[in-house]
Amino acid sequence: YKVGGYESSVSDQGIAAATWSLRHLGANNRFAVDSGNYALVGGLGDQTPVRNASALYYDRSWTRRDTRLTQSESIAFLLVDIRLSQQLPAGGSYFPVDPLADRHRKAIPVANLEKFAGVPGVSRIYDNGPIVIYKLPFLGGS
Repeated sequence: YKVGGYESSVSDQGIAAATWSLRHLGANNRFAVDSGNYALVGGLGDQTPVRNASALYYDRSWTRRDTRLTQSESIAFLLVDIRLSQQLPAGGSYFPVDPLADRHRKAIPVANLEKFAGVPGVSRIYDNGPIVIYKLPFLGGS
C-alpha cells in the first residue's frame, strides 16, 4: 500500500469502506476523500467524491472556513484514511486538487486527521481501522 500512489493505493480497507458506503448510505452522496480512495468511493461506492476538499484535512482545527467549504460543496460525508499521516504521497499529492502537490516534506499530522471526532455535530458512522467515515451535519440536516 502506498499513500497517493494511484493503483498502489487500493487496499482491502478502502474497498470495504467504499462498498459499505453504497450498501448503507445509498448512491450519489457527496464525499470529501483523499486521492487514493477517490476512485474507490466513486466507482465501487457509487458516491460523488469532491475534488477540492484538501483544506479540511490540512487545517489543524475545524474552522468556520471548513464549515463554509462543506456547505458550498454540499459535502455530506468525510472519509479519513489515517495512513495519510504515515507516508508522503507516492504520486506527489494527497488529494485530487492539492495546493501542496509535489511540495510535501512531511506527512499530514495525525492530529489533523483525528480532529473530526471532536467537531460538534460530526458523527463517526464507520471505522475499519485505518479508514473512518464521518457524517457532516452542515447541510441543514443532522
